[in-house]
Amino acid sequence: MKYPPFPCPKCSRLLSPAGVVSFAGHEFPTYQCDECIKTVDMFGEPTEVALTFCVGLDGKPFDPAEDEGEAE
Repeated sequence: MKYPPFPCPKCSRLLSPAGVVSFAGHEFPTYQCDECIKTVDMFGEPTEVALTFCVGLDGKPFDPAEDEGEAE
């Protein structure tokens, strides 16, 4: 991939890119930290998932699934 490693916004562990998300004509690199777990509502049940985030054009991490867009 053409994207560099990026530190996890929660634990600072250096992560390799896991893929990309395409939106509005731009590609955003996607990273996943298996060490940082968060709980999300999935089908009405709390489910633990690895922290997954993208890096925006401004170089800041964001969660494309959140309305506020901030990575925890």
